[in-house]
Amino acid sequence: MRLLFTLVLLFPKFVFSQINKDSIHFSGYTEIYFSQDQHNWKDHQRPDFLYSHTSTNHVALNTAVLDFKYSSNRVKTQLSLVEGTYANKVTSSEPIGFGALYVGNISYKLSNKENLWLQAGVIPSHIGLETAIGFSNLSLSRSLAAENSPYYESGIALQYTSKNNKWFGSVLALNGWQTMTLRSQQSRPDFGSQLQFKPNSKITLNHSTYFGEVAILDSSQTRFYQNFFAQVQLKDKWMVQCQADYGMQETENKGLNKHWATGFIGLAYQANEKLSLVGRGELLNDPNNLVVTGVNNDLWGYSFNINYLLDEHLMFRAEWRNITSNRYTFAYQNFNDKRMNGLNLSLAAQF
Repeated sequence: MRLLFTLVLLFPKFVFSQINKDSIHFSGYTEIYFSQDQHNWKDHQRPDFLYSHTSTNHVALNTAVLDFKYSSNRVKTQLSLVEGTYANKVTSSEPIGFGALYVGNISYKLSNKENLWLQAGVIPSHIGLETAIGFSNLSLSRSLAAENSPYYESGIALQYTSKNNKWFGSVLALNGWQTMTLRSQQSRPDFGSQLQFKPNSKITLNHSTYFGEVAILDSSQTRFYQNFFAQVQLKDKWMVQCQADYGMQETENKGLNKHWATGFIGLAYQANEKLSLVGRGELLNDPNNLVVTGVNNDLWGYSFNINYLLDEHLMFRAEWRNITSNRYTFAYQNFNDKRMNGLNLSLAAQF
């Protein structure tokens, strides 16, 4: 009886000692925005090839994310729930119940000596420089390159980080191109890779690939995609980002004959601790209508941002954005045009 009483007293101490050795972290992110374009859109919605900040003429919620992370020496897990106009559009093809999920995965460390992890579940995309969390991006809106490549993916990833933290590599077996479940048109797993090099704290170089199927109506086609990006901190106040993507897709004769290319370059100036100015130029060439529906799509544009930190956890942004095409036609309420111009305002908070 005395032994049982002693165990009862010691059990809470044992449990809390284990929790103290591990790490539990909660975080959140909310972004409210107002967008007003030069002309009014039908149903107040920007074109289908845009996914973030798509509602116009009214205040809207772009993203609200609640994130839970747990980590120990050998195990990590993450669960992120998301809501907003971004989530509703980007997950519209997922089964009912999956639309609120942004991240849900478990990682296990395979080696005591090396930083080698096996990760499984729904994970953020390994392609591209920008993320769904606007606080971490230079510009308010996502680039054409980010909008038309995966925001998330699902499957298994083997990840390795070198001991000096300069190299990161990953190979992935995926369910598909931005999907949480295997679709009926798909018959085989897809694959991806990522190689990232950080020679110092100011330079990041990255190359990512995807090879697999994409669902096309009641069938599928093979897609091969390459992504390159670089981020360089110039002295103390300047930062430059650039990204170049190239995709190929098969035709009816099973050759990778269709293609598209997209990319951007962004330059940021940190005026002081609170104020930063950002300019971005971008383009998307999609002659085979693989990611933008229409006829012979050539899109290019520019944007200018003013970012101001009202608080350590609160940012106000104002952006003027232009997208132009000599072929694509933007359908407004009362007429069509080859150009869209608009103002984006946002208030984003993270904790």
